[in-house]
Amino acid sequence: SIQRLEEKHKHKMVSTDDAGESALFMGAAAGARAGLVISPKLTEWIGAEMQKEALVAKERRKAREERALSRKNDKKEESGK
Repeated sequence: SIQRLEEKHKHKMVSTDDAGESALFMGAAAGARAGLVISPKLTEWIGAEMQKEALVAKERRKAREERALSRKNDKKEESGK
């Protein structure tokens, strides 16, 4: 089956300079997907999930920055009194 073929040839896609499986879907490893059998629907789904994770991470970063700015402004107001 397809999975056995992938297992047989997975050593060909392993590289010391890539970031693992996520690099395959994010495109970080140029040409690493060549010769792999990856369902287009799976690629689509993984892309959508990674996009969701990126949006959550962005919102967390923005919230963290806003809290830090708020604390900084609070300290300035307290020292100004």
